Amino acid sequence: MTSPLPAERRPGQRHVPAPLAPAPPTPADAGPDWRYIGRALPWAILAVGLAVRFAVGRGGFSGLGDPPKHGDFEAQRHWMEITTNLPPRRWYLNDHAPGGLNDPAYWPLDYPPLSGYLAFALGKLCAAFFDPAWVAAVSSRGTEAPGLVAFMRLSVILCDLVVLFPAAWLLAMRLFPRHPFLRAAVFAAVVFEPTLIIFDHGHFQYNGVMVGFMLAALGLLFDEAGPAGRPAISAKRLLGVVALCAAVTFKQMALFYTLPFAGFMIGASWRQAHGRPGPFAGRFLLLAVAALAGLLAPVLPLVLDSMLATEAKDHLGPAGTALAVLRRVFPVGRGLFEDKVANIWCAVSPAVKLRSMLTLRQAATMAAGTTLLLCLPACLAAARRPTGLRLLQATATGALSFFLASFQVHEKSILIAAMPVAVLMCLLVLAAAAPGPPAAGHPATAADRAIAARALHTFIHFALFSCFPLLRRDGQTFGYAGLQVAWLGLGLLLPSTRPAPGAPRPGTGARPQQGPLARAALALVSHLWLPGLIGMVAVHLADLLVRPPGRLPDLWTMAIMIGSCGWFLLVHALLSVADLSRLAETGLPFRSTRRDLKDD
Repeated sequence: MTSPLPAERRPGQRHVPAPLAPAPPTPADAGPDWRYIGRALPWAILAVGLAVRFAVGRGGFSGLGDPPKHGDFEAQRHWMEITTNLPPRRWYLNDHAPGGLNDPAYWPLDYPPLSGYLAFALGKLCAAFFDPAWVAAVSSRGTEAPGLVAFMRLSVILCDLVVLFPAAWLLAMRLFPRHPFLRAAVFAAVVFEPTLIIFDHGHFQYNGVMVGFMLAALGLLFDEAGPAGRPAISAKRLLGVVALCAAVTFKQMALFYTLPFAGFMIGASWRQAHGRPGPFAGRFLLLAVAALAGLLAPVLPLVLDSMLATEAKDHLGPAGTALAVLRRVFPVGRGLFEDKVANIWCAVSPAVKLRSMLTLRQAATMAAGTTLLLCLPACLAAARRPTGLRLLQATATGALSFFLASFQVHEKSILIAAMPVAVLMCLLVLAAAAPGPPAAGHPATAADRAIAARALHTFIHFALFSCFPLLRRDGQTFGYAGLQVAWLGLGLLLPSTRPAPGAPRPGTGARPQQGPLARAALALVSHLWLPGLIGMVAVHLADLLVRPPGRLPDLWTMAIMIGSCGWFLLVHALLSVADLSRLAETGLPFRSTRRDLKDD
C-alpha cells in the first residue's frame, strides 16, 4: 500500500525540493583573521620604519665636506679611531702634543664609557672586515669615503634593531599585554618618532641607544609601584634602575630623565613600606645600591686597565680614572648654551645678555636652580601617585625642564623630551578614540583628551622646527620636509578637538581630577595649536622668500628659536598642571591600572 501524497503535492506535479539551509561560511567568507593581522602588524611597522631610516640616510650628515673639524659624523668616526688605537685607560686623557691622537681640540671622547665601548666594537669591526684605513691613527681624520658612510649608517640602524626596537616592544607589551592593536600603536609611536629619526639617521648620532635604555626602564617599572604590602623589591624594578643607569652611562644627557625616576622610586618605596621609615629606608637603600652599581660598572674596565698599566704615568688609580671621565663628560667651560637652541636662555639673549652679565659659576647656579624649580612638580606628582603612566608624564616633563633651563644644552637635546611626549600622545589618542562613555568617577571628556593629544602632536612639529637651521646646514632639508609632512598627515587622523553634542567644552565642566589651572591650560591650547602651526609655516615662507636685513642676519633663525621656545613652555605648563595620565588611563585597558588607582 502506497503512502498518501503530501497535501501540497498534486498528481503529476513536479517535486520541488525545499530550499537548503545556507552552508556554513568558508574561511574565505569569514572575513580577515584579526589575530594574524595583529601579529603581522608590528613587522610591517618595523619594515616601514627601516625604509624611512634608509631614505633619511640618503641625505647629508653633520660636517659633510666642512674641514678642518667637520661635524658629529667625524666625531663618532674619530672615537672609533681613539678607542681602537689607545688602551682604555687613555681614552679620557688629553694628548697635548701637536697632532696627537687624543688632542682635546679635535673631538675628544666626551661621552660616558658605554659610548666608548660601542665605538671600540664598531672600530674593531671596521678594521677587521672592511678597511683599516678608516680608523687608522691620525691619518684617517676627515675620511668621508662612501663605504665608511654606508658602514656608519648601517651601524645606527643595527643599534636601533638591537636596543631601541626591542625596548619599544617591551614597553608596549607591558602596557597592553592582551591587546595587539593597541600594542602596535605604541610600538609605532616609538619607531616613527621623527626627531630621533632625523638626528640619528640624518645628522648622525647614536641617540637611539640612550632612548632605548630609557624606554626599557619605563617598561620594567610600569605597574611596579603596586599596592601597599607587595613584596619588597622585584627583579623588574632593579632591572629598571640598571637600564636607566645604562642610559646615563651611554650619554650624559639621559640625566634629563633621572629626577622623575627618583621621585617615582621614593613614592613607590614609601607606599610599599606603609609609610614606616625603617622599611622605606631599606627598600630605597637597595635601589640606591643598584643605581650606584649600574653607574660604576662601566667605569670598572678603565680602572682595571689603569691599575695593570706598566707605565707610571698611566697609574691614575680608581679615583683618578673616574675624575678623568667626569672632566670630559661634564665640560663646564662651554657656556650657558650652544649655538641657537630653543630654550629660555637663548630666547631671552637678544634682550638680556646673560653670557656677558654672569660668570660661568653664576650661570651654572642659575640654570641648576631654574631646572629644579621647573622639574619639581613632575617629581612630586610621580612620588605622590607612583603609577607607570604618571612616571611617563613626569619623564616628559622633567626632560623638557632640563632642555628649557639647564646649563649647556644643545638643540639636538629636544629629542630626549620628544620620545616620552610621543608615547604619551599616542596613549591620549587611543583613549580619545576609545568607544563608550568615560569611566565612572573620571568624567573627563574625549575632547579634553583630543586637545591634550593635539598639543603634544604640535610639540613634535615644533621640536623638528626648532632644529631646522642645523638640519639645513647638514643637507637634510628634504628629510626634514618629508618628516614634517608625514607628521602633519598623522595629525589629520587625530580625533576631533570639538566636543560631542551635549558634552562639556574643553577646559570646562566639573572634573575634580583636573584643577582650574589644568582647565585653563587645556582651553589655551585648544585656541593656540592651529595658529602655532600657521606661524611655523609663515616663518618658513619668510625664510625662503625674504632676505633678513643686514643688521639682523639671524632674524628668521631667532624667530624659529623664540617661537619654538614659546610652544615648549606652553606644553611644559600643560604637563605640569594637568594630570594627562588620568585622561589616558580612564579610557584604555591598561595593565592593573584600576588596582593602582584604588590604592591612592
